[in-house]
Amino acid sequence: MKSVESTIVFKAVTGKITLKKVDKGTKTCTPQGEASLEGAEYGLYKEDGTLVQIIKLENCEATISNLVLGNYYVKELKAPPGYQLDENKYPFSITKENFQKTQTILVEDEVFTTDLVINKHYLTSEGLLPEENTEFAILNKKTEKVLYTFNTNELGQIHVTLPYGEYIIRQISGLENYYKSEDIFLNVNETTPKETTIDLINEPYTSKVKVIKKDSTTNEKIYLENISFKIYDVINKKYVCQTEDCVFKTNQNGEFITEELFPSTYRIEEIKQNIEGYLWNDETILFTVDKNSPDIIELEFFNKPAKGKIKLQKT
Repeated sequence: MKSVESTIVFKAVTGKITLKKVDKGTKTCTPQGEASLEGAEYGLYKEDGTLVQIIKLENCEATISNLVLGNYYVKELKAPPGYQLDENKYPFSITKENFQKTQTILVEDEVFTTDLVINKHYLTSEGLLPEENTEFAILNKKTEKVLYTFNTNELGQIHVTLPYGEYIIRQISGLENYYKSEDIFLNVNETTPKETTIDLINEPYTSKVKVIKKDSTTNEKIYLENISFKIYDVINKKYVCQTEDCVFKTNQNGEFITEELFPSTYRIEEIKQNIEGYLWNDETILFTVDKNSPDIIELEFFNKPAKGKIKLQKT
């Protein structure tokens, strides 16, 4: 019997898929902050969990061909820099009905972020008060390029979400006669808490006041103690109270010095009293404490000597 040989060619039925990666927040291939969407790796698995191959994405995309009929899923093995690992499985099937069509699977990664809250206060003689409408800038630490600007609200707060990256937080404006906050450096990465709170307190420029008693006729110091004064805050309309009775008294050298005074305009008043050898001075002295004031403001307060007249009559 003569044998007959024949060749039968089977064409394999295979399909292909395309993975496209996007930022979960922007839904685009543009990363947030200093993160990158390059370098992600995915595993291609059969339905039973068997690893078929490892897929590396470039330019947020990868195409896998020659997939035989069956059920599969892809899962991220390595997240790109600045992004959280996606734990989701993305299933798909290659069937006789769809193998000729390239399936696109959209995969998302969520960038590491922190919800930043800045609490801004300023120190006054009454205590801490919220500082409204203070401007802050957030800069890229490497380039010092300004990325965002914000103003504090009526509570002295700023709320902003910062993505992966290194930042400088810088105060741009603030209350007159108050120091600005120093720059704050913040690194947002995989170890940064989801919420970051920064409390800032600005202190005022302050000055002490030294009052020296002098004789108005000789310009010499009057070495008398316990001459009493009061200091009135003209702007805030109240007396300065650094003692229980809100009174300042000269020492044996005829002078006194206050503690630190906050920015304002003040009036020094000599309390009406009997001063040995001198007349009470009912005039006042105005002075201002601001950022241009010296550490100690020296003021001279003059008194006239008490003098009388006598009349001699010769008989």
